[in-house]
Amino acid sequence: MIQEKKLYLRRRVIYFVGFIFFLMLLFHHFWYGPHQLLGDNQVTTKEYFNQYLLPYICYFPYALINFIVIGVPLSGLSIHVVIEDCNQLSIRIRKYKNYLTQITNKIKQTSNILNVTTQNEIIEQLKQIYWDFSGKIKRPLNLLLGILILIYFDATFSRSTLSNSAYLWTQLFCIFGFMTPTIVLILWGLLAYQKNLEDTIGVLLNFNFVFNEIGNQYSTFNLLKKILMTNILFLTVCIICFLHTIYIIFKF
Repeated sequence: MIQEKKLYLRRRVIYFVGFIFFLMLLFHHFWYGPHQLLGDNQVTTKEYFNQYLLPYICYFPYALINFIVIGVPLSGLSIHVVIEDCNQLSIRIRKYKNYLTQITNKIKQTSNILNVTTQNEIIEQLKQIYWDFSGKIKRPLNLLLGILILIYFDATFSRSTLSNSAYLWTQLFCIFGFMTPTIVLILWGLLAYQKNLEDTIGVLLNFNFVFNEIGNQYSTFNLLKKILMTNILFLTVCIICFLHTIYIIFKF
């Protein structure tokens, strides 16, 4: 991403976002955070520095590394990957639609009957599309599930060690920096795959091909189920939700 000349604008956006976050960190650690911690307490300048400002100054390098050095580049990389994956899937979709159009025109110009060889060829192409979308959706889904686990950890075990503003900014950063682009790719991928499946079924239907088995085997629901059921992070999230529900029930 750094070496590609065509990605000049994306790099500039990442630099700009990183600079804005850096200014926000300065504002938070050197003014807002200490004053929020101070509240209505009346203290001397020395006490304010030692008890309220100094802890935030000591915490600033960690926040700088966590958000600017690591967070912003990873967030930019996740958005970059989403854009590139969407582009690749779009190209794959266009090629597949052109293929279906060519097959349809070819059959209409000849016998107007869908022979077994052409049927198997269409099914094989659909199967390849199925695996392409499965691979592209699985990666952002792993990131999304990992961020959900991180947010749960921050909301429970780490909640007592973070101020309200730090907790809020951490959650917002995770949601907009990682979760939003991954959700966009997952939803767009599922909708695009569903449209491809409908186009394929439409072609098969025009030539009186029985497509029930094909529609069930390569349905969008089966695609999503296959991705989730073999995902360790998804199973981890399910276990966490189950244990948390049990904890809430016994707590009350």
